Amino acid sequence: MANVTLMGEGPGAILEGIVLDISERKRTEDALRARETQLRQIGDNLPEGVIYQVVRRRDGSNYFPYMSAGLERAFGLLPGEAVSNPDAVYRLILPPDLVRLRAAADESIRTGDPFDVECRLRAPDGTERWLNIRGRPSSLPEGATQWDAVALDVTGRKRAEEQLQLLKERYRQLFERSFVGIFRTRPDGIVIECNDAFARILGCPSADAMRGESVIAYYATPADRDAVVMKISAGEDVVDAQLTARRPDGSLVPVAMSARRVTDRDGPVHEGILVDLTDRKSAEEAHALRSVAELANAAAHEINNPLAVIMGQLDLVRRDQEDLLGRLEVAQTAATRIRDIVAHMTRITRLETAAAGSPSLPRMLDIRRSGPDED
Repeated sequence: MANVTLMGEGPGAILEGIVLDISERKRTEDALRARETQLRQIGDNLPEGVIYQVVRRRDGSNYFPYMSAGLERAFGLLPGEAVSNPDAVYRLILPPDLVRLRAAADESIRTGDPFDVECRLRAPDGTERWLNIRGRPSSLPEGATQWDAVALDVTGRKRAEEQLQLLKERYRQLFERSFVGIFRTRPDGIVIECNDAFARILGCPSADAMRGESVIAYYATPADRDAVVMKISAGEDVVDAQLTARRPDGSLVPVAMSARRVTDRDGPVHEGILVDLTDRKSAEEAHALRSVAELANAAAHEINNPLAVIMGQLDLVRRDQEDLLGRLEVAQTAATRIRDIVAHMTRITRLETAAAGSPSLPRMLDIRRSGPDED
């Protein structure tokens, strides 16, 4: 760059001037333009996002000095539309979320801190999207505030979070509503977590009442607890182990337990399920009793046939052999007794344990009276 001045007139005039080298300034300006172009290209090609500047005037109105080309690709709105008509952008944001966004901007102005807020946007095609908007404020003359901001489409992440939350809710309902007892305990037996079914099986009022309590006292046989812990500690799973639990009121309940050892943020943990076998045991006993009754009935029918022959033959002998009357009377009495027993067996429909022997029950069917130790 040269600054030249003509001194005097005619042939004797003198030129005076200053020559400045502006090469460095030109290089700086070129570098700045290249840097600006690079930043614009980055902003325009930001995947599923927009880089922009927004200014809040003192009167509360907003405008966009700059908006990257990503606005059209991500949200279907031309950057020029946003710059010329800011309301076109804000109309896309759902009203409740727009209130939160403005509140976050107000707080940013008050504190001078950046804002970070998530809000929903309804794109021109009708789809609902989630944005994560972050902006750093700077003060402008006349009380205005400008944010250098970025808006990222986080719809995929939000959908994944919603799905995860749904799965957690379903698991919670399954955990709480299951008729099977579910538990997690420390290796020393202290309950970390359980559901109400687990508490109910063990005779406790609720899961809350069991948390922090030890399960050791609920084993009717302490050796069962030792065997379970030994197997789990060896890295083996306990599968459908049939045990007897003792409730706080002293009553016993048959249970089946499956458990394993895992390690999580709480350290080593025993987790598993507990099933009340009372109904199953009752069904098994009922089935066994029905089998006994069916066997008794079948035996009675089998005995009845030869018994009828014996009694018929005895009656013939009695009529033909008067001298054997005494002995035959005894035999016939015994046979009659057998007949009565058989008749009693055919009427068996259920079995139960009596507190004492029944005097009307034949001795051979009375377990208490027919044992080897009876006199």
